[in-house]
Amino acid sequence: EVTEFFWYGCGHCYNFEPQLSQWKKGLEDDVVVVGSPAMWNGLMEVHARAYYAAEALGVLDKMHMPLFQALNVDRKRLASEDELADLFAANGVDRDAFSKAFNSFGVGSQVRQANARARAARISGTPELMVAGKYRISTRKAGGQAEMLKLAEFLIEKERAAREATASAS
Repeated sequence: EVTEFFWYGCGHCYNFEPQLSQWKKGLEDDVVVVGSPAMWNGLMEVHARAYYAAEALGVLDKMHMPLFQALNVDRKRLASEDELADLFAANGVDRDAFSKAFNSFGVGSQVRQANARARAARISGTPELMVAGKYRISTRKAGGQAEMLKLAEFLIEKERAAREATASAS
């Protein structure tokens, strides 16, 4: 599992997303990439709710880039449920369905889990990757976004080799 810690309002995350999407297409079936919104303040939590609401509604693929675009290119704050509902509606998602998902217990629970995951991983910026729940990769330490992905590939292979060694020892 590769976890991507991101924030919709982060310009670096916005620029990384196309590279990450392309990279995901080349991954083997035994690797799953999971998004995990980072939250250091209330605004980031609102955006995390939007991410999980889109996921709950089955429209994450449709809404992911428009959320990035609205914050990074169109310079919208998307600071409220109402502003987010407008964006979702503009992209063909029913406002009431969005609001119901946005305020649901399930979405609130996922937001709390994402916050706990980021704290446990000691995320200090975005974007960051975590491989197999134990290797944290930051852009700065990796030397750039492309290098983050190369390092992730190396760690995936390392985990694969360790899993195969354990399996053959059994």
